[in-house]
Amino acid sequence: MINIMLDFDKRFEEKMPDAATYPGIYAVWAYNNQKDNPVWALLDIGQAKNMSDRFSMHERKQLWQKYVENHEMKLVIYTAEIGNEHNYRDIAEAALLYKFQPICPTNGKEGYHHEDAKICVIGHLKDVFGEFSVFNTDK
Repeated sequence: MINIMLDFDKRFEEKMPDAATYPGIYAVWAYNNQKDNPVWALLDIGQAKNMSDRFSMHERKQLWQKYVENHEMKLVIYTAEIGNEHNYRDIAEAALLYKFQPICPTNGKEGYHHEDAKICVIGHLKDVFGEFSVFNTDK
């Protein structure tokens, strides 16, 4: 079993800044911005070699925007910087998609097709994603 740590240490509202040129994993959330009755919805999880480039041309951006408009919410994006050495970014993305099943339709939610992995999430999403293990569903 491989171990991967993800530090979701960056948080952006509504859009990704041009300066976010690092590789990593992103989690797109809708948030109602109400302190007394907070509501969060996980819209999407993905990965990129360059966060800013990926967001500027993301094929599901319109789905995110429609969801937040229909629910009177706003977008909140969390990112964890991680390269793809040993395919760790691919594995982490697949594990998060399979485990947490974001709302937007995307490939990768129907099974986990990599080697068994233990994912430890720290940073902003520590209490949401925490630490979990995933096992290959092809066996």
